[in-house]
Amino acid sequence: MASREQHKVAGRFYGVWYTTQGGNRLYLAHRKRDAIWREKNAWCLDIYTLERCREQGVEVIGIIIKDGSQRLIWLTLVEDFFGPNSFSHFARVRQRGLPLPYFRVDPMKSAKVIAKSLRIK
Repeated sequence: MASREQHKVAGRFYGVWYTTQGGNRLYLAHRKRDAIWREKNAWCLDIYTLERCREQGVEVIGIIIKDGSQRLIWLTLVEDFFGPNSFSHFARVRQRGLPLPYFRVDPMKSAKVIAKSLRIK
């Protein structure tokens, strides 16, 4: 990666904005496994982060969790969090949620499915 910018709010770490050497931008939210919203089997991100991604031209967004020495990553487009399969969630902060089956790449899919889904710019 060419550069990275940590995303912290009030001293709490939430994720990292990455810029590749080719100029592509990506945001990875760092979460714990228990942060999945179980009722809808979905990852949720706050509206502020999603809007900041849009403003900065970030097209791809992901969730990363550490499971022992493994890192599991779910990827999709920022716009998917505003699409027909997403939903609003009002917890402590305003959030948008996207159920796991609608992520374009997730660690549970086969390599063949991931290759087909990797039409992410």
